[in-house]
Amino acid sequence: MNGETANRINRRLVMRIAFGVVILGLIAGLAGVFIFRNVLRPGQQQRVINIVPFMEIFLWRPPEDYTLPTPLPSTSEISPEDLLSTTLEIPAPTATEEAAREVEEIEIAETPAATLAP
Repeated sequence: MNGETANRINRRLVMRIAFGVVILGLIAGLAGVFIFRNVLRPGQQQRVINIVPFMEIFLWRPPEDYTLPTPLPSTSEISPEDLLSTTLEIPAPTATEEAAREVEEIEIAETPAATLAP
């Protein structure tokens, strides 16, 4: 190979490397913005903004006429006042429930404990 051919190969290699570095930089920048907006919590976002102030541009801000949807009032037979006036008493267990508990306790006590073989 003569000097001119080697020179061309070196220029092509340098151009390919430079192009690759630019592409990788763009991908890394887009990934950073995505992570900033979607992964970081607000406190972490604020830390990044304190270090790199231009990152505030990438925060999501709602439009001025943005409103949250509110549910329509339901036409239920139970009113909120009825719910507030109810007492929260737990009913006493019946005899059949107590008997079922005793049977469960007996069954648990009678099951052999698992032993490990040496």
